[in-house]
Formats: sequence, C-alpha cells, structure tokens
Amino acid sequence: MGTIAALPDDISPFQIGTAGQYKNIHFLIIGRVRMSWENGGWNEWFLWLNNGQKGWLAEAQGFLAISFEQDLPEYAEWKHKPLGLEQNITIGGEAFTIADCKEAECTSCEGELPSFIKSGQKSYVADALNSAGKFVSLSCDQSWYAKELFIGSYIEFNALNFKNLRELPGWKLPSPHLQRTKQTA
Repeated sequence: MGTIAALPDDISPFQIGTAGQYKNIHFLIIGRVRMSWENGGWNEWFLWLNNGQKGWLAEAQGFLAISFEQDLPEYAEWKHKPLGLEQNITIGGEAFTIADCKEAECTSCEGELPSFIKSGQKSYVADALNSAGKFVSLSCDQSWYAKELFIGSYIEFNALNFKNLRELPGWKLPSPHLQRTKQTA
C-alpha cells in the first residue's frame, strides 16, 4: 500500500522497475520512500525478492545497504529503555554500537510499499554497526524505544548486478549488463 506524490529530483540511478540480484536471489524495486532530516536526505527502495521475501535498499551518502525486517528480540536488555548514541546492544549474539540517531520525515513516496506511509510522517531511527560489517536499523517511537528491527549489511554497487537503471546525465553505466532494458507496455 502506498501513495503517489511528486518526488524531488535526485541523482539516484534507481527507479521502480530496477532489478538486481542479492546473494543469488533476484529482486525488483517496487517502491520508494524519500526521507529527509536537518542535514540531508536518503532513499529507501522497497524490494520484492523472487523467493517471496521483502527487503529494503537504503541509498545514502554514496553508500548502499540491504536490510530485512526481523522480530524484535523479546528479552533484549535494550528493548525496555530508550536508545541513544554510542549505546552498545546485542542482537542474535552479535554486538553492535549505535552510531547514528536521527529524527527524519518522509518527504515523498511512490510505488508499492509494505504499509501506509504519507508525506510529513515523522520517523525516529537509530542505526548501529558492528566490526563484521553488519548494520542494524531500529525504528523507534518518539521516546526512542525500539518498535521495528531491520538487519542487513553494506554492499558494493556492482555486487547487485542491476538492470533497468535510470539514465543520468553525465554518468556512464558501469558495465554493459547494466544497460537500461526496453520496457514494454
């Protein structure tokens, strides 16, 4: 479920209909949420994987990360107190440190999304990293208590074997297999 709104111009090579591959599983971008905060913005691309799984491709400051929603650990010590910068948390036996906490706002969205999202909707996000290259993103309530958990990792652009990328002025697609595919009506 999603709403259609005018999206601000950006320099993203992705678009609804861009396809790729993650860990030998094909995916299709079917939606996007554009988020902003006081120092910038980022895109969250909603993915449908051909194994039926749903995920997110975050595109921020030149970095890409793929994540998947997980159940919040019921007995995690951090679940019952507000999250904060540099706080250490453990998830699935792995240690993470919260590296970023920000209040953000949805500026626009398009396509198919897993829930109703509207422009102006506020989000409170705490992102944590570990030494193994994994990251955790926690959606929080206004008091910084975790309510949703997403686990993933950063990934290199070429590792995702993209097809049907958006053409951008002055940017040459990285390899021939990434060329825009002809869309049929």
